[in-house]
Amino acid sequence: MIKIAFPKGRNLARAVGAADNLLRESFGADLWIKYVAKYVYEWNGGAGKEPLFRGVFMRARHIPELVAKRNYELGICGRDWVAESGWGVLRDHYEARHRGFGYHEIEVWSQEKENSLIVTQPLDRLVDIVLFCAENDPVAAGLDDAGLPGHYSRIAQVLRNQILSEYPRITQKYGLDCLTYNWPLDLELPQYPKVVACSGSAESHIPHDYRFGVCVRETGKTLELSHQRVLHVIFKTGAVLIANYEWEENESSGIFYRIYEAMRRTKAFAGRSK
Repeated sequence: MIKIAFPKGRNLARAVGAADNLLRESFGADLWIKYVAKYVYEWNGGAGKEPLFRGVFMRARHIPELVAKRNYELGICGRDWVAESGWGVLRDHYEARHRGFGYHEIEVWSQEKENSLIVTQPLDRLVDIVLFCAENDPVAAGLDDAGLPGHYSRIAQVLRNQILSEYPRITQKYGLDCLTYNWPLDLELPQYPKVVACSGSAESHIPHDYRFGVCVRETGKTLELSHQRVLHVIFKTGAVLIANYEWEENESSGIFYRIYEAMRRTKAFAGRSK
């Protein structure tokens, strides 16, 4: 029996329906779904038959670690949670074996096979992880335009302040490194700021608790209503299929590939899977 970690999202019934459609699209419409326990379902090939798949629905942020540790063979989550987890991604192996397969490189990577992941290319409907501030902040214009006067001084203002982030690892690795790329040699580079982890909504703390924050922008409506402005897109995320590296290497029936192709056809879990 193959164990799959699914994101439960805001609507469990919708997530279960998406998982059921995905597995039927991958392996045939004659699969039977059975409720086992809260958040746990199994699929088999008919009454009285042994289960083929067990799906457990959970918060997406936990999925990369559990798949890397092989609690589950497969998982579906946002690419952001893979990068934020810090678990190793073997980035060349799968592409070398399946030319043309939609493999996506994430720069959290490893040469170690143990506790590593294989990750697909994100599906459509990518959303952004953004650095933002209040719309009336002096830094709010021109952070990405190196041609504007005072460009580097505005970046320096960001680096001199604490940043409240829903994604501390992504902020440190992708956001700050990107802002300081091609920094002029004749200018002193400020030390990187302290990145403060935020488990809730960063928008609710800017600007009265922190001057700068990092959050997900799906529609941009929350930022607009909160009178906040995006300074910089630091990461793009979408739903990905992940597998435990050692399991996939020894698995010969192409289950990983079949499920991913079905995800592409059905758009199951498209967008940022929570």
